Amino acid sequence: MGKKINEFVHRKQVDFLTILEKNWRDWFLKPLTLILFKFGISANLITTLGFILIFGGVIGHIYEIPIQYQFFIVLLAALSDLIDGPRARNHNEVTALGTWLDHIRDGFLIAWVTYLVYAFKLLPSEWLIVLWVIQLVMTWIIVKDFLIGVLQKPMNEWHAFAHRYSFSKLQASVIGRLQFFFWNLGYIALLFFLLLPNPILILLGKSFLALTIVFASLNTYKIYATIR
Repeated sequence: MGKKINEFVHRKQVDFLTILEKNWRDWFLKPLTLILFKFGISANLITTLGFILIFGGVIGHIYEIPIQYQFFIVLLAALSDLIDGPRARNHNEVTALGTWLDHIRDGFLIAWVTYLVYAFKLLPSEWLIVLWVIQLVMTWIIVKDFLIGVLQKPMNEWHAFAHRYSFSKLQASVIGRLQFFFWNLGYIALLFFLLLPNPILILLGKSFLALTIVFASLNTYKIYATIR
């Protein structure tokens, strides 16, 4: 078993703790993913539903739906991120397309909730600027590395390169997972303040987002050091 894990870690270029976290989540959600499999609900469909929910949240905001519904929509979109990975891995349906869609959906979700936090003045704009500057730098490093890699290959090797890249450098490390975990917790605490106006929720939100900034900085440095 240990040898298999070591081989898997080497092949996927992800760290040991990431593998453990994925294995635990896959095991915990296996009954649910089995039901989804039997009903023909694929991982990519779940990810697509996440996009639809985010778009629905944007439309709902334009038409000024109550914040309770907006909170529910955001929560469902976040759950799609929790479920789609185990659904794909538990039934051997992991694809490069699914990996890219998952990251793009996560980016859209975080961007949309950032707007809500800004619109409802739940956090000073300086915090949001710092968070997104770090995130955009990280995204630029990855996209630049990917495009350079593509352009260095002949056209008939682009698909194979994209496949390899998706299953190596796009796999989140433990630091990356902690970054988005605390980012989600911070935003959820801030949005929950709109439902239950308790100052401690703002304090919790800021505390979680402070940790997000720390882990985002570490993650950006790690990605830069790995890619260069």
